[in-house]
Amino acid sequence: MGAPVSVTCLSAPVSVTCLSAPVSVTCLSAPVSVTCLSAPVSVTCLSAPVSVTCLSAPVSVTCLSAPVSVTCLSAPVSVTCLSAPVSVTCLSAPVSVTCLSALVSVTCLSAPVSVTRLSAPVSVTRLSAPVSVTCFSAPVSVTCLSAPVSVTCLSAPVSVTCFSAPVSVTCLSAPVSVTCLSAPVSVTCFSAPVSVTRLSAPVSVTCLSAPVSVTCFSAPVSVTCLSALVSVTCLSAPVSVTCLSAPVSVKCLSAPVSVTCLSAPVSVTCFSAPVSVTCLSAPVSVTCLSAPVSVTCLSAPVSVTCFSAPVSVTCFSAPVSVTRLSAPVSVTCLSAPSLSDVSLSPSVSDVIISLEVLASLGMDIQPG
Repeated sequence: MGAPVSVTCLSAPVSVTCLSAPVSVTCLSAPVSVTCLSAPVSVTCLSAPVSVTCLSAPVSVTCLSAPVSVTCLSAPVSVTCLSAPVSVTCLSAPVSVTCLSALVSVTCLSAPVSVTRLSAPVSVTRLSAPVSVTCFSAPVSVTCLSAPVSVTCLSAPVSVTCFSAPVSVTCLSAPVSVTCLSAPVSVTCFSAPVSVTRLSAPVSVTCLSAPVSVTCFSAPVSVTCLSALVSVTCLSAPVSVTCLSAPVSVKCLSAPVSVTCLSAPVSVTCFSAPVSVTCLSAPVSVTCLSAPVSVTCLSAPVSVTCFSAPVSVTCFSAPVSVTRLSAPVSVTCLSAPSLSDVSLSPSVSDVIISLEVLASLGMDIQPG
């Protein structure tokens, strides 16, 4: 009942039941079953399966190739395994799992979970404790309700579902899918596709060459990308997109939109928010209902359609087409070769054309 228990066995099954004494089990090839109430449990095994059930004592399990199953209520759990599957169920104790190539499944209610994996898939389900996952080539799936989630992965796909906790994902070449309700989302990726769906938390995405798709309802969206496709749909949050050579498509209902791009085509559709577009050599298409539109472009064609908001277009050598219903239009252009390259409709009375434009087109300026 209260004496320490030490068991060494080569090939026979081992079953140990103890109330309050420490338990130490070393076995080579036989199965090990340990049930204990409050004493610490230490199990070392080479190839036999290990099953440990404990209520409040710490559990330490080291195993080489056998499956490990640990169920604990409130004691810390530490599992080190080389190639065997690891299953850990815990209520309130911290869980630390280190494994090289075996499957890892962790279910915990309120304790922190730390998982380090090399090549096996990792599945973590958490209710309120922080989750930290580091993985090299295995797929990672994390479901969490209110705890922060941090995932670092090199080449495996990452799927994160979270309700109210912040999510941070760093990945090199694996696809990243993040679904969250109200927590901030930060995603850094180099070459993998990124898909983010958010309801009310801010979204920050940095990507080098992978496509980026962001859907958001009321949170601010910031996207920085070098050569990947960028698609942003947002209802009421501000949108900021910086891209070097990839096409950019932005749809927004009432939030301000700012797009900076070097050589990729830019398409912006907006209903009532201000739109600012700066582009060097890519075509620019802007459709807006009631918000002001400002477009600055160096050599790419510019097409602007707007209903009631003022439009300001500055361009150096590209053709400019502006369609307006009731708002003033200001167009400044340096080297457009002919008047057909500056097309304005439907009402010239709503248009202000700078004298520099008319002079550059060889037109005479008549007084009045």
